[in-house]
Amino acid sequence: MVDADKQHVNNSKKKVGRPWQKGQSGNPKGRPPKDVSLTSLIKEYLGQVPDLLIGGGENQRQNTKTWRELLAQAWLVGAYKGNHMLFKELIERLEGKVPQGIVGDPEKPISITHIIRENLEGYTETEIAEAVAEFEAIVGKQSRSA
Repeated sequence: MVDADKQHVNNSKKKVGRPWQKGQSGNPKGRPPKDVSLTSLIKEYLGQVPDLLIGGGENQRQNTKTWRELLAQAWLVGAYKGNHMLFKELIERLEGKVPQGIVGDPEKPISITHIIRENLEGYTETEIAEAVAEFEAIVGKQSRSA
């Protein structure tokens, strides 16, 4: 009981409204820096020249290309040698995805109501209304609990 009394006294001493002077920050050091992400580490490494030996036998030499250049070259070589996924990704990055048009009869536009009605043939209006009400009740319960 004593702790509750102390808490009440402490709460009553708190200032109501703005706890800092105008122009003064409540967080002078700012937001703490985020941990280093994998993406930022990879971006940092991409510009570096890895210590690798390239070639074999008498043609072996020290690498002079960055990771970015080596990966781009490997990607192009893979696409050239027939790796369809690399080729598709390369083309889509260079040219953009091919748009897929929706084709239909302009005289008879696709209608959601038409599709629903086709799938509900054989049901009475009462059965449809009951199913809609049941569905709305389920959706309503899910949205209230979320």
